Amino acid sequence: MHRLIPYAGLVQVAGRSLHRKAVFLAIVGAALIAIVAWGATKVGQGGKTELVVVFKTTPTSQQVETVRKSCPSSPGATLEPADRNNLATSRRYPIRYDVSKASSDQKAAVYRCLSQVQNMSISVTEESADN
Repeated sequence: MHRLIPYAGLVQVAGRSLHRKAVFLAIVGAALIAIVAWGATKVGQGGKTELVVVFKTTPTSQQVETVRKSCPSSPGATLEPADRNNLATSRRYPIRYDVSKASSDQKAAVYRCLSQVQNMSISVTEESADN
């Protein structure tokens, strides 16, 4: 009688024999899928965040200049250059601050400054590439 010697490369999983290599590849594959899925959720988080000054009515160039001079760039909040195009959105929302790397206190400083601009009917919204 011959006695069967079990193959060293087999593993019992749920009563079934599987090759260790197949089990290893399945575990590595699941780990890679988890890493890729996690990375995909992080891709959009590094985008640009802006504070956008919204005028209640389309502003004049003098009003825009007044606000720009009243609240220039500050640490963490960079006043972006004026758009050179003539798009309706550029005329309606002509002032933007890049606050991608700003702390909450630095953003609050921009809000405070803009709230103190006299004789202007403006509001400020925060926008990011995800919006």
